[in-house]
Amino acid sequence: MRITVWNINGLRTLKGYQPWYKLPDWEACLEHLGADIACFQETKMTRKQLTEPMCILPSYNAFFNFHPTKGYSGTVTYVRKSVSIPLKAEQGITGRVPITNVSTNPLIPNDPIGHIPADTRDDVEPSIWTALDEEGRCVVLDLGLFVLFNVYCPNETGPERLDYKMTYYQGLAERAHRLIASGREVMIVGDMNIIRDPIDHCDPEQSMKEHGWEHFHQHPARAWFQTFLAPHGKFHDIGRMYHAERRKMFTCWNTLIDARPANYGCRLDYTLVTEGLLPWIKGADIQPDIYGSDHCPVYVDLHDEREIDGKVVKLKDLMHGGVDRLPPALAACHYDEFSGKQRKLASGPGQEPKYRNGIGW
Repeated sequence: MRITVWNINGLRTLKGYQPWYKLPDWEACLEHLGADIACFQETKMTRKQLTEPMCILPSYNAFFNFHPTKGYSGTVTYVRKSVSIPLKAEQGITGRVPITNVSTNPLIPNDPIGHIPADTRDDVEPSIWTALDEEGRCVVLDLGLFVLFNVYCPNETGPERLDYKMTYYQGLAERAHRLIASGREVMIVGDMNIIRDPIDHCDPEQSMKEHGWEHFHQHPARAWFQTFLAPHGKFHDIGRMYHAERRKMFTCWNTLIDARPANYGCRLDYTLVTEGLLPWIKGADIQPDIYGSDHCPVYVDLHDEREIDGKVVKLKDLMHGGVDRLPPALAACHYDEFSGKQRKLASGPGQEPKYRNGIGW
């Protein structure tokens, strides 16, 4: 099973690139990526900009989180139905955002994943703490074997955003650690907007000189990341684990100076897992030859089955794949605009429902 992770820098713009514009639909794009679970960041869409072909796919369920008013930020996770029907789904890292504007069918699961962070923290500005889920930066899925966080962590566009950026990391860490304390395994994937080590930067010495730093990890985000990752923290950087000494393993490049052909970039995109998931990991890597964004995809592969205590255990059984039940309420297939409810209301007495042609993304 492959989990593909990509800051796509605009979900609708992908079709402008080769080979994506030649593919017939969005499901074909996911298949071309080889993704059983596809985690996209920076979708840059509002819900009103969605089209049915992006949401209703024969083989996948889609789970979106939007910025409420702007085509900015945004995350979506597509999950192949044969691999997993998620038990629960949430938008945002805190677990406090209710799922609204979807069908009210009581058979649709709408339970919280739980283990949410504290309402306040003494070391954090309250207004920032309560604003962590307001920019569409995370989709959280309970996949049975583990809880999956698809995150687009804040960039530090100016000094005024540093507090928000650092508070976001604190909120993510607290939520993840509470899940771990409850006995859950956790996987965090996405654009962390942190360059972990000097090996992950095309010119670390120049970067330190420009900022007046004495050492590479002087930035508070990099210092936090060191405590979050093994051996100091609970999470293992799978990409680096499988390529410990690999240089120029970059995932993001400055498009303004066309830095990608020379591979003058940095590593911002990660697949992080807790200790108990390590036996399931088969491999991980980056995909720098795939274009469509200023980032490239990264991926982690999991074994489809393992022998545990003398018995063969299938991954999809632990992740509830192929089961005959409805996905959680956050799934886009439950949106009223795509579920048929609005069509029937618009039809009027004695009229057939008026379906859109479904063309486009």
